Amino acid sequence: MPLNILLADDSVPAQNMGKKILTDAGYHVLAVSNGLEALRKIAETVPDIAILDIFMPGYTGLEICERLRANVATATLPVILTVGKLEPYRSQDGEQVHSNAVIVKPFAAAELLSAVRSLIGTPEAAAESNPQLGVDRHAADAGAGPLQESLTSGQPAQNQAG
Repeated sequence: MPLNILLADDSVPAQNMGKKILTDAGYHVLAVSNGLEALRKIAETVPDIAILDIFMPGYTGLEICERLRANVATATLPVILTVGKLEPYRSQDGEQVHSNAVIVKPFAAAELLSAVRSLIGTPEAAAESNPQLGVDRHAADAGAGPLQESLTSGQPAQNQAG
């Protein structure tokens, strides 16, 4: 069973680079370009990890992480936040929403892979052991509809893409 990664970034070059690095390493990657789409796909697919751009249209990566932590089915889903080198970011922002890691873009392949592997392991190891990673699969399998509704209810803050 491949390890599934949700990659959310409104920058097509960042999406393409991240997707190539991760798929070349054997991961299955679903890429989306905004926060609302990210929440919907997380509810539908329940990935093994989410990699979220901090500055996206709709919900920001910080808002998504906060919603994931507040939901019993996704509370322990590993989350890596990404932020552009020149974008305003304070380390306490990621700590406040309990993200697992923050990577500055543009990132090196080794840096991204190291962060992902430290949180969910390698595709090879997963194929051998088929672990239940950071998501309560039973709670998530109880219905994507209620999960999607709980993750996407409310309005995102008005944010500028970055």
